[in-house]
Amino acid sequence: MGKVPLLLCLLLVSTFIPFRSVEFVKAASDSTPLLRGYGGILAVGSNHITSGSSASQVFSGETASNTEVAFAELKARGYNGVRVSIIDPGNQPDSGTYNSGAWHRTLQLAQHYGITVIGDDHEYDCPSTSFWQPVLQDTPQSTYPNVLWETKNEPHCSSLASDDQAIINMARNMGDTRWFVLGCNNDCTPSGGGTDLAAFPVVTDSANHVFYDFHEYFFYAAHTGEWTISAAQSFADSKFHGALDVQNTLGRPFIGTEFGADTGCGDPAMPNSCPPDQTVPGSAGYAPETVGYLSRLITDLHGAGLGYMIWNAGDWNDAPAGKTGAMDTFGSQLPLPPSSTTTTPTPLGQPLVIWELLALLVVIGISIGVIGRARLKGRARAKHASQS
Repeated sequence: MGKVPLLLCLLLVSTFIPFRSVEFVKAASDSTPLLRGYGGILAVGSNHITSGSSASQVFSGETASNTEVAFAELKARGYNGVRVSIIDPGNQPDSGTYNSGAWHRTLQLAQHYGITVIGDDHEYDCPSTSFWQPVLQDTPQSTYPNVLWETKNEPHCSSLASDDQAIINMARNMGDTRWFVLGCNNDCTPSGGGTDLAAFPVVTDSANHVFYDFHEYFFYAAHTGEWTISAAQSFADSKFHGALDVQNTLGRPFIGTEFGADTGCGDPAMPNSCPPDQTVPGSAGYAPETVGYLSRLITDLHGAGLGYMIWNAGDWNDAPAGKTGAMDTFGSQLPLPPSSTTTTPTPLGQPLVIWELLALLVVIGISIGVIGRARLKGRARAKHASQS
């Protein structure tokens, strides 16, 4: 009689736990990464060295590259992500073509500092399998799991959906299950209420690892009639509602890979684009209104548990920005990530496993109790029989 509960308990343990363990592993691998950090870092920045930098913590005998200096500072401020321009034609003399050695150095630095990298083709045309095939082959997932792929910076492409789909299919056929970030077409700028949602590429993905993304700034040229901090904050709220609309309506997670405080000053495409209160020039520059916009948007995104990348932490900006870009200028004025969200959120499967293990322990305890009572009753009957 005492063996039946014990055998039942062992059967439950041997069959139930492995089933749930497999489900937990799947849940962990399917969890959506929550990334906050800076973009604009060039892959070739891992070869750029500025005099006066400290010794590298990764490459023995070397001075820390500008990328390593930026990664160390990002980590110190609580960020866990970075957007790296694999190529950025026209930015620097060495940034226009793929540099495998520099890319690998960048990824090794990111692994050392616990940072996840969004690899970005920083161009404005159609996504291309001819660009991505050698990059994917050169970046094995087994070596670099801490990578996401952004197929194109800001695409302007009549065949965007089919081009993105071709890249996703190619990656999945290669066994790559890492996440993709897909931008919307033609500088779309959702503001909630369904605006601009048709500009996002509709794709399928066997791994279901696709983020949607859009970029936006509070440029002076577009807001000369409302150049106030309160107007900037209202604009930020509208972009936040746009991000929620993208996620909730289109059914894919959102990450904004380029939000910044650039005023647009000096952009030839925007005449009269310099505000009267411009504080610092360039892409790492700002005015009080643009910092108000970016701070409000980051606060909104923190509250909703959404990710973002700030533009930018590159080593190529106008003075007085140094080798860490906007972290040298307006970065200290921004809200930092909550400390509890610098890592990937806990997979949904984990709490279920914990509760089910507790339930199994209760079953084991009850079974042991039943066995003990049965043994005591057996001894009592044996004792009674011997006395009689």
